[in-house]
Amino acid sequence: MSRPSIIGVGVLLAACAVLVAGCGGGSSSGSESTDASTTSTVATTGTANARLTQEQWTSAEASRTAFRQALAKAQATSTKCLHGAKSAEDFQNIPKTQACVGDVFTQLQQAAGNALTLLNGFTGTVSGPCADALTQLINGVGVYQASAAEMQRTIDSPTLAGYPAASQDLETAFSSGQASFATFEKECKPA
Repeated sequence: MSRPSIIGVGVLLAACAVLVAGCGGGSSSGSESTDASTTSTVATTGTANARLTQEQWTSAEASRTAFRQALAKAQATSTKCLHGAKSAEDFQNIPKTQACVGDVFTQLQQAAGNALTLLNGFTGTVSGPCADALTQLINGVGVYQASAAEMQRTIDSPTLAGYPAASQDLETAFSSGQASFATFEKECKPA
């Protein structure tokens, strides 16, 4: 793995905060109550767009803190433990690398899972372009969660040989999710 790839993982982890800003974990503790605008039928031509309620959006904003903390920890750990690795040979002391990384990507996976649970809770409470954007974001966060899990499995493996592919998968999941989040915010944030 080249040094730019390692740096790219760090940049990727920092940038993931943008992907899930406002979509962190946690529950809305019953905040899925709806008003007339959120119970309208789903529009397929963009005519009606029931957005998230202010309460839903506020719960999403509040819960993103946990994701950002997990993301910051994963970034710092990656920088500390994997900095300077240029090839598979750089990972020769596998137990030391594994001990250094620990379960940081499991924590990131869990934070993405919390975001996914929250987003899934919004399903059926929105319509039109917001519902479409929500579905896209749910799919993107699901892929990101799976990629974080893959990264942890790779770190825990006896050889770390899959690290370049796992880090690339995480980067690809992030890249595909950026546009989905921008659309979600545009279409679903309360007006």
